[in-house]
Amino acid sequence: MKLRIYLDNNATTALDPSVAEVMREMLSSPPGNPSSSHTFGQEAKKKLIKARNVIARHLNVKPGEIIFTSGGTESMNFLIKGLVDPRLSPHIVTSNVEHSCVEETLSSLEKLGCNTTYLPAGLGCRTSAADIEKAIRPDTKLLVFSAVNSETGVIQNMEELSDIALRHGIALVIDGVALPGKEFFSIPKGVTGIGFSAHKFHGPQGVGFVFIRSGTKITPLLTGGGQEYGLRSGTENLIGITGLSRAITLLETELAPASERMKMLRDRFENALIEAIPSVQINGANPRVCNVSNLAFPGVDAETLLIQLDLNGIAASHGSACSSGSLEPSRVLTRMGVSPSLTKSSLRFSFSRYSTIEEVDYTVNCLVELNKLLLKPI
Repeated sequence: MKLRIYLDNNATTALDPSVAEVMREMLSSPPGNPSSSHTFGQEAKKKLIKARNVIARHLNVKPGEIIFTSGGTESMNFLIKGLVDPRLSPHIVTSNVEHSCVEETLSSLEKLGCNTTYLPAGLGCRTSAADIEKAIRPDTKLLVFSAVNSETGVIQNMEELSDIALRHGIALVIDGVALPGKEFFSIPKGVTGIGFSAHKFHGPQGVGFVFIRSGTKITPLLTGGGQEYGLRSGTENLIGITGLSRAITLLETELAPASERMKMLRDRFENALIEAIPSVQINGANPRVCNVSNLAFPGVDAETLLIQLDLNGIAASHGSACSSGSLEPSRVLTRMGVSPSLTKSSLRFSFSRYSTIEEVDYTVNCLVELNKLLLKPI
């Protein structure tokens, strides 16, 4: 029987069985809206409070600093749009390799009066602190950067960003979606807000949260009944939030061994490929999280390779799931300065705590054979 191997875990991860179990229990529980005053509602509210406390404790922040959302895209829209007033023509600094939920949000604000500086990340896929410092102006009101680039896995130094934000008195928003489940982290005191999505670390799709530092003045993205301290109206997705809470709890015991194992698998994968195909290149020349390999196969068309991998039971991607369905060359790699030929030859492989040595070795063998089959003379 042909293996089915999922190596697109930066797009989404498998739901952990224990997360699925607590969600099933919620589905069979009595109905309850946390905003209702009767017993059913109060029971639901207790579950909501418990989940918020679990997440706050894990991040070492206050429960009131956690606001539940529908996921990463809403989280980043909320943080960015809520912290600037386009009518005042504020200046925003970001990089040119951010996720589309950041870039498109900033683009929409530019049409309303905001001014944005997009700093180059370069081949290392990381914007330098010196470039950020130089870009700051008297009217700069917001810095927006990813903790981890979802396509290359390259880590941006949050402590460094925090220091810049504090010294200049500027709000700092972090896209943290690709960070949980890969390594332990803390939120530096210069971070104003950071967004997360449960399905990136074996939680359910359609639920996420933001951390917003106490005392921050932010305009709600969604208005209505005043849920989530008046910052995110709408009945909370309690089933999803319960699953999210369980996924966070699992990180306390699973993360350390999982991180070490994913790094071992990632390194085994890359080393075996480079030994068999010396022309293979790693995109992103800076420290990366443990689970991402963005590789160029010179002389091979990545779209064809992706299809052939799928036919062999292996799932990989061109890049971000929000754009990879189009099978277009990655804009992130293009903006990093990767050559057009290498960009068109690049694929992203992302591992999870469920990935195995057998899967890695099978994938390496397939890639070696497919490279021979698809390689065009350069």
